[in-house]
Amino acid sequence: MKRNARVLGIAVATLGAVACLLGITLAQPAANEVVQWNETTMKAIEANGQNPVQSTRTLAMVQGAVHDALNAINRRYDAYYFEGPADAAASPDATVAAAAHTVLVGGGRPGGGGGDAVPPQG
Repeated sequence: MKRNARVLGIAVATLGAVACLLGITLAQPAANEVVQWNETTMKAIEANGQNPVQSTRTLAMVQGAVHDALNAINRRYDAYYFEGPADAAASPDATVAAAAHTVLVGGGRPGGGGGDAVPPQG
């Protein structure tokens, strides 16, 4: 009888712990913009069939641009490419989205076009 009670107690405690961990996991906010744009970049790479060298280059360009964009808001590190200032009140999420999108669509070159990090399909 005591053994059954002990097993039941352990089972209830385990279920309680799992429920708490599940609640904590579900309560976490959605992934931040950097992670979301990294996932978007990976999907674009896959959709365009880039080989490993091309995909590495694309990821490096996107992450470098994201770094420089965030760093321009609050300069803490050396820039990779962009060294201009940004408005200190700029939205980090919008800055990340603009930097990643610019690289993926325009190749990260001033004026865009001509060197798309992810070439158009077709």
